Amino acid sequence: MNVKQSQELRQKIAEKTKAMGGLLEKVATESRAYSEDESKQKETLKKEIQDLEARAEDAEFIESRAQVDAGADTAQKVASVAGGNPTGGSERREQSKIASGFRLTRAIGRQLIQKPLEGMEAEVHQEAEKEARAFGKAIEGFAVPSWAMDPERRDALVGTAANAGDTVGTSMIGFIESLRPNPTVFGLGAVNMDGLMSNIEIPRQTGNTVASWKAEQAEAGVTDAAFDKVTMTPKRLTAVTEASRQLMLQSTVPISFENLLRSDLRRSHELALDLAAINGSGVDPIPEGVLNTTGIGAVALGTNGAVLTRAALIALIRTLDVENVDFANLSFLGNPQVRAELMNTLVDAGSGRFLMENANSGILGYNASFTTQVPSNLTKGTGTALSALIFGNFREMMIGTWGGMDVIADPYSKATSGMVRLITHGFHDIAIRQPKAFAAIKDINTSATA
Repeated sequence: MNVKQSQELRQKIAEKTKAMGGLLEKVATESRAYSEDESKQKETLKKEIQDLEARAEDAEFIESRAQVDAGADTAQKVASVAGGNPTGGSERREQSKIASGFRLTRAIGRQLIQKPLEGMEAEVHQEAEKEARAFGKAIEGFAVPSWAMDPERRDALVGTAANAGDTVGTSMIGFIESLRPNPTVFGLGAVNMDGLMSNIEIPRQTGNTVASWKAEQAEAGVTDAAFDKVTMTPKRLTAVTEASRQLMLQSTVPISFENLLRSDLRRSHELALDLAAINGSGVDPIPEGVLNTTGIGAVALGTNGAVLTRAALIALIRTLDVENVDFANLSFLGNPQVRAELMNTLVDAGSGRFLMENANSGILGYNASFTTQVPSNLTKGTGTALSALIFGNFREMMIGTWGGMDVIADPYSKATSGMVRLITHGFHDIAIRQPKAFAAIKDINTSATA
């Protein structure tokens, strides 16, 4: 797939939305009903936007699952400087082939009976262990590359009990996973850098050479470009889950449970990375997220927070406009409370139009995503339960990964209940290349119009 497909679709959506907005504005300004041609035009635009939204969502899903960088050229250059290992299409196909033969549950079972890994599990472990040793980390359990954690995509044998305790030999439709937020930053264009081998420093230009007009014999002024660097170091991310010991020791474990386990472990790390990228405190060992990054733009609504307005949104857009940020790749990121607020707030009195006409319409012509990962518990003055809204070019966000996942099977902590505790460790960091490519509002009162 063309890595720019989702961005191209989003740009088309923005153009269609702008055209529809212009039509709505014209009719409202002239205080009249739609003509027959205008009604047809409006319905056509609406259908085209809906169709493009569906295609864009599909493209973003595929791109994020394949860990394709939306800015592939940039990612290649950055990873080259950093020592990273961006994967091409042929390599991803080979990885997918290996992953389909690898069984996480078999590896756990071998660890439980203290036997060496065999076959594909041994090969996968050896490769991942090499990566870990390259950046000075020892593997405590067995190592799994991040790409091997993708669930196998085929029909599965599935059970129904908690922790999959009675799945053996039971053929059913599928597991019902718990409800949790969707990771968003990769879908918006964040650059994934995996296969890192050491601490990295990436040069960043902070100032430009300036040309000036001079008389023919006058001495030219010297203005040098200015540079600093972005530093990334591996930080440990850990998660814990539990599974049936009896199931882990089965000679043949249902593919359904294998998929559920891989998905649960991978997704827990993805969500933690997503949350850190959005709102990480930056206090070691937590990476610094965009909301806490020094130098991003800011729009304040009020001493104690205030409701969101069209003027505030335009001010947020203008904050990046004056910094010459590439507007072709900008997106909004908020939480569901902000989305509800936008859908419930009129553009202006008497217009009958809202800041968001529906849940998928975008904001003022720009792509918009919403997740509960964006905070809704901020405080300001006497204001509480305030929400944030981010606007920016997410291609300027980098997420680094050192090695794969270290999986430790602990048979002792839950032995009396016949369960195995699975502890996972991964090593990641997050950096914002250009803070001025982002701006945020952090004091949105979403209860005033509820």
